[in-house]
Amino acid sequence: MFRVTQVTKNGVESINSVSNLTGTFASKNLSSNIFDRKKLLYDEYRHLLSTKPLILVTHNIPMKYEEDKALKDSLGSLNFRKYRITSSIMRMAILDELISKKKLQLNKEDFDEDEKIIMEKATPLSIFFNSNITSILVAEDKSINPKSLKGLFEAMNKRKSPFTNKVLVMGMILENDLSKVYSLDDINKLKESYTMEENHALLVQLLQQQSSGIVKMLESNTTNLSQLLTTYKNEVLGESSK
Repeated sequence: MFRVTQVTKNGVESINSVSNLTGTFASKNLSSNIFDRKKLLYDEYRHLLSTKPLILVTHNIPMKYEEDKALKDSLGSLNFRKYRITSSIMRMAILDELISKKKLQLNKEDFDEDEKIIMEKATPLSIFFNSNITSILVAEDKSINPKSLKGLFEAMNKRKSPFTNKVLVMGMILENDLSKVYSLDDINKLKESYTMEENHALLVQLLQQQSSGIVKMLESNTTNLSQLLTTYKNEVLGESSK
């Protein structure tokens, strides 16, 4: 069971329901108290990594309170939400998520290593979570929506917007795949691609065109066959009956 919450430096703003996720690295490094701030962050990160299909990794640029609020309000209108990341906890969440999905297998002696070193061996995402200078922008769509991504980048490219010099996108996590980093080129390709609904409409259109083509072909073949039989009757059978 997952909760929807936002954890800040001043504590926990709200808790709707509580989850108690755990894993090898969480058990080793975090308190078992489910209301501990670090444990809440860990649960939140695990939830985001396992359920959100599109996460943009960004450089965390220091802002005034008013600037940060304006940015978050704009992101909300675009169906995105910003989280400032505590990298040490995110590393644990990523490693435990990889282990839970059987994408990472470690020997007993491996756990004596620092999680930074283990992260570097396990996933290219390690480059983003070596220090606390990273934020993530999480798309709230239930599935990948290129239109939302395109809308975000269009807003970022406007001359006067809360995003100006405030958001630096470094990479993307797509469909909960923590073993790969998607580059800016990948992001640009995705935001220009079709949505699922558009792909469905194109498929229907293609099938209709193919169906129409088959009907025309059959009609054409039937006409040709009729003409051939008429010719055969007139020229061959007609001549033999004389």
